[in-house]
Amino acid sequence: MSSSDPSASTHDRILDGAMHAIAKHGLAKLAMRDVGEAAGVARGTVYRHFANRDALLAELGAREAARFMGRWQEELSAQPLGEPRIRAVLEYPARFAAQYPILQRLIESDPDYVLRAIREYYPVIKSTVDQLVGPMFAENPLVKAGIVRGEQILDLFVRIMISSFLFPGDEPEALGRDLSSVYRAMRASDTSAS
Repeated sequence: MSSSDPSASTHDRILDGAMHAIAKHGLAKLAMRDVGEAAGVARGTVYRHFANRDALLAELGAREAARFMGRWQEELSAQPLGEPRIRAVLEYPARFAAQYPILQRLIESDPDYVLRAIREYYPVIKSTVDQLVGPMFAENPLVKAGIVRGEQILDLFVRIMISSFLFPGDEPEALGRDLSSVYRAMRASDTSAS
């Protein structure tokens, strides 16, 4: 839909309404009527834009995933290579979740939906992290010495990052700070002893 299309704003309003309705009712009890009320449109209008609840949720999930990935890439790209970027990789998902209470509601009320979405987007998430921090892992002395592969470090960092999203702590920066220390220790490793 083009931005000059008047129905584009209605379409987006319905998606925004779906976010609010999910926050209020949870995903399991979400009805198209609830979406229409939250969006300020008739239920028939919701059905003109989305054939059914599954189609609405699929588009909403894709939109929110694209938003998350876009903002995350912007934030990571703004950080210099090295420890600041590693910290940003790990801290952003927890901060993002804290900014959007609906995400925490979904994690609590509909964990199956959240886990399916994470599994579906895992390759995209991993690829994004690889583009932004993979070269740093490749330069790690432990990787260069053949003790560990960069892919292993990448996979571990992505899994830790996802866990920080699913189980945000009281202080999102703590995880980034702690793992930055681990990264520093790995960089400083004396591999000649192995």
